[in-house]
Amino acid sequence: MAGENLTPALRRKGGRATRHALKSRTVEAADLPGALTTLEDCSRWTAWVAVATATGEIDRTTGAVILKAISLQKVVTEKLDLGRELTELRAQLAALKAAP
Repeated sequence: MAGENLTPALRRKGGRATRHALKSRTVEAADLPGALTTLEDCSRWTAWVAVATATGEIDRTTGAVILKAISLQKVVTEKLDLGRELTELRAQLAALKAAP
């Protein structure tokens, strides 16, 4: 098998699938890239997941789960932003209608 020639260090860094390489790899909360509340945060997290997965800092399953959460956060953030904008526009419209 091609993965047999990889050193343990390369396997931990995301080398060919072996029993050792398939071990779950996660990070501590303090090592995450900060808050995940804005669209800019979503972009920063996505870039972090790409690098962390490619370098073996996190395993691919963990990376996929994080990316799914980022996608959902992005949708929620966009909807909340649109809701706030709509509320503001409705208030402006009501003020215009009330003006003589």
